[in-house]
Amino acid sequence: MKKPIIVPNVQKMTVKGGKCVLPETVKIDFGALKNDFSFFLKDWLNFQKATDNGDITLVYNEEIKPQGYALKINEKITIEYSEACGAFYAFTTLKQLSLGEQGLIKIEVEDWPEIENRGIMFDVSRGRATTLKLLKDMIDLMAFLKYNQFQLYFDAIVFEYPGLEEFTKGHTCYTVEEIKELKEYCAERFIELVPNQNSFGHMEKWTKKEKLSHLAIVKDDSTIGTTLNPLDEGSVELVDKIFGSLLPFFDSQFINIGCDETFDLGQGQTKEACEKYGVGRVYMDYLLKLHKLITEKYGKTPMFWDDIAMHHPELIPELPKDMIFIEWGYEFDHPYEKHLKLLRDFGLRTYVAPGTSTWNCFGLRSVNMIENIRICAKNAIKYGCEGYLLTDWGDGGHPQPHACCFGPFVVGAIYGWHADRYCTGGKKTVYENAKYFTDKYIFPAENFSLFEWIYRLGKCYHLEDERIPNHTWVSWNVNWQCTPEEIPVVAEYAKYIAEELHGVQFNFEGSEWMVEELTNTCRLIRILTNPLKYRNEIDTWKKEYAKHWLLRSKPDDNWGSKLMPNGVDKYFEEIDKILAKDKKLPRRKVDVRWDY
Repeated sequence: MKKPIIVPNVQKMTVKGGKCVLPETVKIDFGALKNDFSFFLKDWLNFQKATDNGDITLVYNEEIKPQGYALKINEKITIEYSEACGAFYAFTTLKQLSLGEQGLIKIEVEDWPEIENRGIMFDVSRGRATTLKLLKDMIDLMAFLKYNQFQLYFDAIVFEYPGLEEFTKGHTCYTVEEIKELKEYCAERFIELVPNQNSFGHMEKWTKKEKLSHLAIVKDDSTIGTTLNPLDEGSVELVDKIFGSLLPFFDSQFINIGCDETFDLGQGQTKEACEKYGVGRVYMDYLLKLHKLITEKYGKTPMFWDDIAMHHPELIPELPKDMIFIEWGYEFDHPYEKHLKLLRDFGLRTYVAPGTSTWNCFGLRSVNMIENIRICAKNAIKYGCEGYLLTDWGDGGHPQPHACCFGPFVVGAIYGWHADRYCTGGKKTVYENAKYFTDKYIFPAENFSLFEWIYRLGKCYHLEDERIPNHTWVSWNVNWQCTPEEIPVVAEYAKYIAEELHGVQFNFEGSEWMVEELTNTCRLIRILTNPLKYRNEIDTWKKEYAKHWLLRSKPDDNWGSKLMPNGVDKYFEEIDKILAKDKKLPRRKVDVRWDY
């Protein structure tokens, strides 16, 4: 009898042969546990509580590893655990076994995570505030995949911040009650909702306010920057007010304070100090102020993105050892090993943060996604990281289809639970297991794999002749460079792959609009890569995009101003200029590459 597929892969499995047949109503003896996991069990198991002689019996065993469990399936089922979450994880495995191809076979499983904290960070600040329903759907999936942390990324004004109404007025915000509801929803599923509030760079939504603009670094071109001026005490005072308004609604011991990509540091008001003391020194001094504020006033543990610190390794030993460095990188060749070794040698606490590779590409960079996550998790184990945070950003207005993030979530769960060394068969097995899980539990369909389809959509960028880190060439060209070119092979690939969705019978809630959104993304790609042939579809794309924006985002009276990709209109203005002069567009010669 072959071993069944369980996602994430379990650490140890012994298949004994034969099957366990449970009665129509299953008696469960929860023992000392007060939680009956009804939020999870009720959807697939008809059960009642029992005090003895249960069909399923839960037994406390202090020798079970943290968050781990032992699952023994014979004529009856025994679950051993040392923590309640471990018992819950046993049920997630049991569900997959019972619904698997072989049914509930007799088996013994020992399982535990290699990384203590396994989370997802989801961006709700780059133009799109995702609806509470979709966030809850994501949390349900995370629980099934044994994730235990969730972060909503805030830099824009997307929370109502009680007491700061003069700044939040007119913004689409999550309310206090909504955050409380999400926190409780997460907690029931053994997921910690961690506050994530940027507090240095990426603060343009705040510094654009007339009363706060003086706190921004003024760039050399005299425009207001996106970075707070670390030399102005008012910057810390503003951040203190934001933290004071936000943190009371979270129970987590952690807060992610951001502090990444402080692009304007060294310009304007900070130029003299940075030239005298160094950019690193000015950055670190501000970071230390935030550490003092967070630890002494709010009693929290700050975590921060470590990209700026990594440019100044000589100053890293000055940072307090209770801070958590989040080593992030979103390419297949990011130097995780080099950076994590340095941080370990300094004796510092670390998280790692790979990416879903869904942003800046109108879909997914699928091959890069798997390798980026694999390398990240592998080095997280090697260098003793205490956390793993899979990031799903919304750069450029968050235009990517919602369906594109789920496959990466599954891949991230596989690697985050036990990393590469336990995935026998390597990336091929990870791909096949992620495909199996996604198609069975997220996107079921008749004789069609949406996981595989999205993965192939994510190979579009291999038909481009230039690689841009953290982007595809098409998205880079539209959003940043705005130099129109034709890449007909990409357009035809997008047209061909979209046709495959026609007539497929999907069996999941929301399938109709998800398929429409994926189809519309293919439409956008072909419009952008062969505008002379497909430009007549632009109005259809805009209409469909508006429809799907409203379906999966919080209502926003100003949503039209966020229509993305935000470079599309400008892109077509440039096309008109070229055509008026030259009558044709430059055409890229493509050397197709399927490597990384």
